[in-house]
Formats: sequence, structure tokens, C-alpha cells
Amino acid sequence: MLTRVCLGFVLLAAPPVWSQLGSVPFDMPDTTTDEARMLAPPPVSVQGYPSTVGSEIRSNYLAAGLIFNTAYSDNVLPGTSTVPVSDFIYSVLPTIALSQTTPRQQLALTYSPGFTFYQHTGALNAMNQAANLNFQYRLSQHTTINLSDSFQKTSNVFDQLYPPSGAGVVSGSQPPSAEVVAPYADRLNNGANAMLNYQFNRNGMIGVGGTSTKSNYSNPSQAQGFYNSSALGGSIFYTQRLSSRQYIGVTYQYLKGQSDPVNAQASPMNAQTSTQTHTVLPFYTVYLDPTISISISVGPQYLDAT
Repeated sequence: MLTRVCLGFVLLAAPPVWSQLGSVPFDMPDTTTDEARMLAPPPVSVQGYPSTVGSEIRSNYLAAGLIFNTAYSDNVLPGTSTVPVSDFIYSVLPTIALSQTTPRQQLALTYSPGFTFYQHTGALNAMNQAANLNFQYRLSQHTTINLSDSFQKTSNVFDQLYPPSGAGVVSGSQPPSAEVVAPYADRLNNGANAMLNYQFNRNGMIGVGGTSTKSNYSNPSQAQGFYNSSALGGSIFYTQRLSSRQYIGVTYQYLKGQSDPVNAQASPMNAQTSTQTHTVLPFYTVYLDPTISISISVGPQYLDAT
């Protein structure tokens, strides 16, 4: 059994390094000039849902922070001994964040190196890293490209930020599936997304996107019986604006994934698996106000697993 006691302290400083803007160019249209510009509804957006609204929104700043976590585990070496080994775990997570907004682009970058120390089991001490990038650029008045990437190098489940590096809740109609992970193991995770949107008339928008994810255990001896995984996929969508607050549309998604045993020689019963999915999802989105939206999507999915 595993017990955990956590204590966190956060120190933040955010000195402005550029002049503040009065508004963010990518907010929900609220003026006559921008009323023709469509939004990309959440089911087809690769951006995370915002975690700040209204006067809380800031841009053009450089911020620094520090998080300190402590945890207690009654067994930090599961499976290696019949006698549990308990220990206190201390994590120090410095964070630096950069935000820059211009009339045509929006950039948000967060980087957090981490240092994890074990009070008695010093062999498990590790350095970890986390980085998040979100970039939005308006190629023309009606064409926008969105890029995002999230990277994590971790050594256990207690030395991570929740959510990673302060990221918001992920949007989109194909959320990542849950997975079983080794609680104490060196692990690399990376997820990248890209989306190109084109508004071809006042109330119509199309888009195409791609996604890539990868998860690897760098030390097979720490993750016996677990899997490395990777996935590649793409999507296309069409959306129609019914009114300033209502959108309908449909998206098609293709995803190909593969899982390989971390140590196939030590676990001969664990076989490589591969899957391909084809999904068609009609959706409906209504914006109750600029900070609240409801989306409903339902449709068929074809799955081929080997």
C-alpha cells in the first residue's frame, strides 16, 4: 500500500518585459470589426481551455516561480524486496514562463527543471525536466496555424506538476487514453499537435491537423512488464456558424498507435500491439458567454487491433 503526504510552497514573480496590451487578439469576437471572424470550437481546437479570463488575462511578460513538494512513501522499491523500504521524497521545481502577444501571433513557453531527493535512498535521486510550448500565428486574415508541444522527463509520479507546467485542460474530441505507469522509473513523454484553420466565408471554416505522442522508459530494469508507446494521427474538420454563439460541424480523425514491451526478453508473454482507429464525430457547440461553452459530439469509430 502507498501513502502520501504532500506540502507545497509557491513563490512567483512576474515582472513585465514588454508593454501590456489592452486585449488578446484571439478572444471571442465582441466588436463590429471582428464579428466576421470565427472561432475554432473546442472539439476541433488543439489549444488548451484557458485557465484565466477577463482581467486575469496577461500578456507580454516573463515570470519565474519555485515549487517545493515533499511526499512520504511506505515502499519506494516495490518488487525488489520482501521488506518494504520507506522514505521521504523532496522535489524542488523552479519554473520560468514567457508570454508574448502581437496583433498576428501569440506565444506561450514554460520550462521547469526539477530536482528530486530521497532522504535515505540516495540512489534514486534524479533531475527531471518539463517544457510546454503553445504558438498561434495568423498567416492571413482568415488563416491561422496553431502549434503545441509538451515534453516531460520524470523519475517518479511524485515529482511532476499537475497539470504539467501549469497547462490548461486539453480540448479536442479525442482525449488521450488512460495508461498504467511504473511509479518509480525514468520516463520520457512528448506530445505534439498542429492545426491549420481556414475561414473560407463568413460562417464556414475548414481545418487540417496532425498529432504525435511518444512515451519511453529509458531504464528497462525499472519497468518490467510495462510498455513503450507511440502514436501518429491526423484529422480534418468542417464547421458552420449558425449564430454568434452556436456552431455545428463534423471531424474525421485517423490514429495509428503501437506499444512495445520495455524488456521483451524478460517478459516473453508481452507481445507488441498495434492499433488503427477511424473516427467520424459530428459536434455541436454553444457559447453561453465568452467564458462558458458546451460541446456535444457523438459518432462511430472503427478500431483495428493486432
